Amino acid sequence: MQATQKTCEHKITVSDSRLMLLPDELLSRILDFVSASEVPVSIGRFTDMASYPDQYENRPEKTCSSLRPGARGQRSARSLTTAPTLSRAWWLDFLPKDQVEHYLDWVAINGTSRRIRACGKAAFFREKKYSASTSFFKSLLDGTMSQMSHSDRALARFHIRDLIIPISTHKASSFITLPKISQEFPNLRTMTLHMDATSHPAGISYPKALPAELMEILDEFGFRSRDLKVYSILYASERSPNQDAAFLSALEQNVYPILRTLSRIKKISNV
Repeated sequence: MQATQKTCEHKITVSDSRLMLLPDELLSRILDFVSASEVPVSIGRFTDMASYPDQYENRPEKTCSSLRPGARGQRSARSLTTAPTLSRAWWLDFLPKDQVEHYLDWVAINGTSRRIRACGKAAFFREKKYSASTSFFKSLLDGTMSQMSHSDRALARFHIRDLIIPISTHKASSFITLPKISQEFPNLRTMTLHMDATSHPAGISYPKALPAELMEILDEFGFRSRDLKVYSILYASERSPNQDAAFLSALEQNVYPILRTLSRIKKISNV
């Protein structure tokens, strides 16, 4: 087993039956090791692909599992647990190259044995970093996401430890969801906020501490700032390499007024 080599072959393999004789704790540690990656899982990409309607008409032959029935009058959606319903070639064609290793890990975990699947899914969610929008994580938590099974949503919710979230400083709603996200992932360790990443897609990025006022307001809504390591990343262009002033100005104009108002309403309602 070569855990460090990234290829289009399975990074997770179970070729020796003696591996199955290991106790669960040791097996889990091995799966933790081979699941770990510094490349974030763009989990929204997988669930989006699971709903591509145009691919249903001429899909390749199914390799395993089955489609989950959709609501009446709607097309069926694929659960992440049934991700290999299309051929592997289809997924490898449509996935970004940096997501292929995650897809192959998921296929290997689910296609080996019940014991590997039980230990491996926990490792998959625990040892990888997950990148998605606040709306994605909200739908994951409130159960409205149909592309993942209930059991997988529960596993993700319990085991995920590292989140990467793009945030718009032009929308206060992006920040309002953060406290709930921090509360509902009980084992969360780090949250990295990418500020206005789409504004400078080809620009440079650099870390920036979140303003104390922002953290104080978020704490009022239950954000777990004491338990988490929270990072923010700013994006800039070569012409304007420093976006600190623009970042603070955007918060003052677009975010703070709404958060302050909500905070006052919350305090009044608690009196």
